Amino acid sequence: MAVLDVGSDEFQSEVLEHEGETVFVDFWAPWCGPCKAVAPLFNTLSGEVEAKFVKVNIENNQEIAAQFNIRSIPTFLAIRDGEVVDTMIGSQGVDSFIDDNL
Repeated sequence: MAVLDVGSDEFQSEVLEHEGETVFVDFWAPWCGPCKAVAPLFNTLSGEVEAKFVKVNIENNQEIAAQFNIRSIPTFLAIRDGEVVDTMIGSQGVDSFIDDNL
């Protein structure tokens, strides 16, 4: 499954109202070096596991970043049935974070 780039218009329906499988959210920005470095792994994992993967550009979606108190990027959230079940800050260990939250 491909990684969806979502904004405030799609976030509610694509992430918070999604039921069943876990949704992994990557908060990133175009100027963030670690975000760029982890993007290929995030994209690869999206095709290997049964989960939904989305990216949120914090520059274009500051209200979503504020809603989830994102203060550092990259930040990854695992959301299940509209609730945050886990958070990871940084680019190291994304594969383990995803495995732990499937």
